Amino acid sequence: MKRRSFIYSGLAGLTSISLAACGQIKSSAGTATDKFFMTVLGPKPSSTMGVTLSHEHLFVDLRPYAEQIKSPLSLNQNEVVANVLPHLDEVKNLGFKTFIDCTAVGLGRNPLLLKELSTITGMNIVTTTGAYLSADLQYKPDYFDRMSSKELAEKWITEWQKGIDDSGIKPGIIKIGVSGGALSKDENKLLKAAILTHKKSGMVIAAHVGPWREVKPGFNGTSALEQIKLLKDEGVSPNRWIWMHAQNEVDFKIHQEALAQGAWLSYDGFRPDQTQLYLDLITRIKKEGYLKNLLVSQDAGWYTAAEPNGGKFNSFAPLKTHLMTAMKNQGFTSDDLAQIFVHNPAEAFQIKI
Repeated sequence: MKRRSFIYSGLAGLTSISLAACGQIKSSAGTATDKFFMTVLGPKPSSTMGVTLSHEHLFVDLRPYAEQIKSPLSLNQNEVVANVLPHLDEVKNLGFKTFIDCTAVGLGRNPLLLKELSTITGMNIVTTTGAYLSADLQYKPDYFDRMSSKELAEKWITEWQKGIDDSGIKPGIIKIGVSGGALSKDENKLLKAAILTHKKSGMVIAAHVGPWREVKPGFNGTSALEQIKLLKDEGVSPNRWIWMHAQNEVDFKIHQEALAQGAWLSYDGFRPDQTQLYLDLITRIKKEGYLKNLLVSQDAGWYTAAEPNGGKFNSFAPLKTHLMTAMKNQGFTSDDLAQIFVHNPAEAFQIKI
């Protein structure tokens, strides 16, 4: 799962979005019905989420899961913090307040590192529970095959109730990974476990769909629509499910079908050289009237364990310095930007059943 390299221009001379224009979501703090999301430092009111990076990565271990278990790394957390912290400080200074770290179980999820970075920066950081079966199953946990959907769900619900391992840190999303096309037997079990976990916790199900290699139109969409059907069959609203990497499905009719059923679409692979592509996609979503169902992010970062100094780290800044600037220049209003980058994440990542 090597990431492609992207070259982009510097930050000088680019305008930023006014956070005042993004506004905040009203919340009745102090009542039993407060809207909240779960961070690595505990629950926070959804109204405090602010401008959000909705799909990024701080630290990963891309060695196959079996190798991770057989040869654990002696991680120098101070070194990782020193490398990653400037990138978080950069986007904090650009006005971002919340960071959804989508690193799945099996790919180096590190809640203690995230907690330290959150404490230092003051940014809200969210981590995951779940399992990842994409990438030819090389990150499938060793316990997956011997456990039923119910047993997997019990494991993830325990993390929600008591914290991950002995850290006391609770996840805020259920991250799953499937490979596209019709759901396999394992993927069906995975989604059913995620549904059971959602019903007990209220965490949203965030589904990586598809391989990173190019596939024929409709391949990733087939999986997405099958997942939506299974959600509905199990009595769960598609609004509690996020189709991650939806931009990789080139058949826009499938985007429309998923949106019409209430699902969240996440266009989350932005790089500066894709600015026009993302402008076209987001403009089309707005024209269709589904801006309230859209998340936009970059899948950037990736301090990679076992690589010297963590390998190449992709900045989180271009989402604002390039895409948001281009959106404003194309006529998107401050309300549009607030909808996508403030209100939608606050709704999507809210803990609710």
